[in-house]
Amino acid sequence: MLQTQRNLAEIAELIKTGHLIHTGLLHILPSEINSKDSELALTGNKIALLTGDFLLVKANGILANIRCPHVSGLVSSALRDLTEGEFIGERNPQNIAIPSKPVGEKVTLTFNISEDVKIGNLLGPDRIFKPLDTSDCIGNPIREWTMRNILGGGSLLGKGCESALHMAGHEQDLSSQGYMLGCHMALIRQATTDITTITYPTYSTFSLVSAPVLFALHHDPSIYDLVKDGLNDLDLVDFDRVRAAVKEGPALEN
Repeated sequence: MLQTQRNLAEIAELIKTGHLIHTGLLHILPSEINSKDSELALTGNKIALLTGDFLLVKANGILANIRCPHVSGLVSSALRDLTEGEFIGERNPQNIAIPSKPVGEKVTLTFNISEDVKIGNLLGPDRIFKPLDTSDCIGNPIREWTMRNILGGGSLLGKGCESALHMAGHEQDLSSQGYMLGCHMALIRQATTDITTITYPTYSTFSLVSAPVLFALHHDPSIYDLVKDGLNDLDLVDFDRVRAAVKEGPALEN
């Protein structure tokens, strides 16, 4: 393994960790701003924000030392993808992601990862600079899940794999396959985590944009009635009913 490839792995880890720290900031509602607890939360948020910034600055410094413009462009676009992933779809006042309302009727549940991973103009020779297009994803639950998780980490892993192959001197065609491999690995890992939170009763709550929930919405859009209350307050969602509805359908099997 080249030293630059080791550096690339460190860059990816720093970026992902910094992003997780930033997304873990506590959301403070306007009605809570002057409370004692909000002062502690604000202090914690400031520390977390600076810590995340430090890790991202460190990653950029290592990236600059690699001295490879193509790799710099790929990694920079992956960082942009992480940011864009936080601004797609619905979010409630607590800044928690909520599924978009399905636009279609009940359909057969199918998922072709090799095709759906290409959504949103995330692939192609101009993917570094081309603006993100969510028009074919929002309202289509399976594609929405795919897009959320490619932007939320799959792109970083995929472009890291592509960069590693590029630095090893491989042709662009093989490097692009490395990107697809990274995206597949990220989606598989996320799907496994999502399924665990649904199937194990120790989890009283779970993400409403997890794979089982969105796959169930794709199969039966009426399930949206069980999660739409989360647009106002996540505490209004009956997670037991949502879990039961998901288990009744084919989402977990597919």
